[in-house]
Amino acid sequence: MNDPKAQTHSDIVRFGGGALLVIVTFVALIGVLMVIADVAKYFAVRSYEATPGIVTKSRVMAARGMSSRDAQARPVASIDYVYAGESVRVTDVPLGPIGSRRAASETVAEHPVGSPITVYVDPDDIDDPELDNDRPLMSADTLGFAIPSLAYFVYFAGWLVPAFVRNRRARTTATGG
Repeated sequence: MNDPKAQTHSDIVRFGGGALLVIVTFVALIGVLMVIADVAKYFAVRSYEATPGIVTKSRVMAARGMSSRDAQARPVASIDYVYAGESVRVTDVPLGPIGSRRAASETVAEHPVGSPITVYVDPDDIDDPELDNDRPLMSADTLGFAIPSLAYFVYFAGWLVPAFVRNRRARTTATGG
């Protein structure tokens, strides 16, 4: 008797599809911004000036990667260096990527206290050095987020645009216009 009225295809396309496309577009935009930030950082770090530094402390710090629920670790170091006549001491500079505790321990063992290390310094922010100026163009986390979000955007846009066109044609035909 009082059965709910079934939605027509046009209502589903108009409301559900439109909302879904807005959400997927927003997520894809975040992915694009992550890619732009990584590429900008890649080119900026390549232009930083190199200066010698000394490891004053190195250790393994507990960390958690974006793509893993398992406990992981990151090798970090405290480093002293001189840049433009100013003595600088930085702490917890990453020596390598987040990974297993064993890999982090091996990296820390390669950088004992007193060992020399090349530091790449941004002249505008000498307290935030990089230890590697040959970094990848994009991080794995960025690729892991950006590629699926862009693929979903292309899929939903490819599904929704023809659905809107069919919906508009059906309305135009129904109204005789």
